[in-house]
Amino acid sequence: MADKRGPFSAIFALLNAFDVWLARRYYVLSRAIGRSPKAVAVGCCVVAALGLLCFLLLVREENRAEKLYFDQDSEAAKVEKRYEDIWEKKGLRVGSVLLVWRGDFGGNVLDVQQFKAAYSIFSELYTLPFDYNGRQLTYEDICFRPSGPGTPCVVTSIFSAWGIPPLDQSVIDGVTTRQEILDRLNDPAAMDHRNEPLVESLPSILPKVKRDQDGDIIEATSFQFTFVTSGSEDKALEFEDAFVKAVLDPDTDEYGKIGGFNVYPVTESSLNNELDKSTSEDFPLMVVAFVVMVNFAITVTLKVGNLVRSCTGLATLGVFGVGMGLITGFGLGVLFGVPFVSIVGTAPFLVVGIGIDDMFIQIATFDEQDPDEEPEERVAKAMQALGRPSP
Repeated sequence: MADKRGPFSAIFALLNAFDVWLARRYYVLSRAIGRSPKAVAVGCCVVAALGLLCFLLLVREENRAEKLYFDQDSEAAKVEKRYEDIWEKKGLRVGSVLLVWRGDFGGNVLDVQQFKAAYSIFSELYTLPFDYNGRQLTYEDICFRPSGPGTPCVVTSIFSAWGIPPLDQSVIDGVTTRQEILDRLNDPAAMDHRNEPLVESLPSILPKVKRDQDGDIIEATSFQFTFVTSGSEDKALEFEDAFVKAVLDPDTDEYGKIGGFNVYPVTESSLNNELDKSTSEDFPLMVVAFVVMVNFAITVTLKVGNLVRSCTGLATLGVFGVGMGLITGFGLGVLFGVPFVSIVGTAPFLVVGIGIDDMFIQIATFDEQDPDEEPEERVAKAMQALGRPSP
């Protein structure tokens, strides 16, 4: 035990006085609760119900990392806003899809068959309809056009070398040999659909290429299409949702196999969607956890030889009390404008573990009190003992 004499004696005395004061507050509060247990129980239920109501009515989900983890009043955020205002580049979002032939990351996609199969997928995504406020929109309605309305969208694909978009099936049908594809990709004067040098976008079009001794492309392991959206974030989110669903297997919810390709979509909301999915899938586990903890609490606190002193009912209510505390906490948070984050879905498991542990300590301390005293006195002394650690 630390020596309380010396230069720190005043600090130890202050801490001890605080412990005594805190224990006394626990005693007074607990005795008051013990005199009116029913009123307190009803009050707790009402508060929990109000918390649940607040959560259901006011919950606002926010999973954008730039909003959650970066100071919106920081100098960097202000510079970014000024940049967007000057260049009118607001709400830019990027979605991409990777096409791997038969799932073989060591294969080669620069062949006529793969080229035409990839175009079918590209044209389907480019013209993919999605619903927004009762209107049917496509990518062209929300794409980023850096040169203004009516100019080409910012979308990268191998087909940019053939001036696509706009979509033109006859151009693709005119490609009949592998050498034609290679000649166009290796042409230093080739321009894309936005009349910009093709060589600048090749790294984002063809990941992991192989070149010959002259530096010309001869193979590529996959195709990559990138779609850039601008303007309304709500529209972009609807497009991203339709974009991902279009390349997922509807039966297994796994990445789809389309036209011989394994298709892997990535959007700016992909991580958030996976977090939402994982936390929503954990809800049945949370229910199971509460059921298991109730049974565990009953088993641990049951005194077979002395049923009168068993605290099974108290233990069960303790588990439900933890749940009510969770609901109240979530409701209070949204009431003060705190957004709900997907990762918060793991909180119940942590709180249940810690809360149940404290409940067992409270019951054990309550059992140590004199059974001949009035219940409210036993409760008050138990909480007083918990409020001040033993010396």
